[in-house]
Amino acid sequence: GSGTPAPDKMVDGAKGLLDSGNHTGAEQMLERFLQLHPKHKRVAEARYRRASAAQKSGKFQQAVLRYQEVIDKHKMSAWASWAMFKQGECFAAQNQMGNARVFFNEVIRIFPGTPAAEAAKKRLKN
Repeated sequence: GSGTPAPDKMVDGAKGLLDSGNHTGAEQMLERFLQLHPKHKRVAEARYRRASAAQKSGKFQQAVLRYQEVIDKHKMSAWASWAMFKQGECFAAQNQMGNARVFFNEVIRIFPGTPAAEAAKKRLKN
């Protein structure tokens, strides 16, 4: 053992760090995962969680760009619809409600019938 945890353990570990509020630690673990395992089946999730780490740290512009990477590179994954929803949340957090609505409407248009689309509809009602 070279001291490198298994790929799944890295992603799960990063999720645990995010949940406990250690956004920097999560970010570092996810970046390491993406470097070491660029073709792993959980790369979309790792990119999504990396964006989430930025969002939770209040780095909204960086988060929006990272979520965009999920959408561009993993269009067919379940993470893409949530990434677009979270982009809307990033704009809402910056009081840019016009931009937020654009993203929420796009989730509904591009990913109809998904849980993210349902969440977007709820956000648009408020």
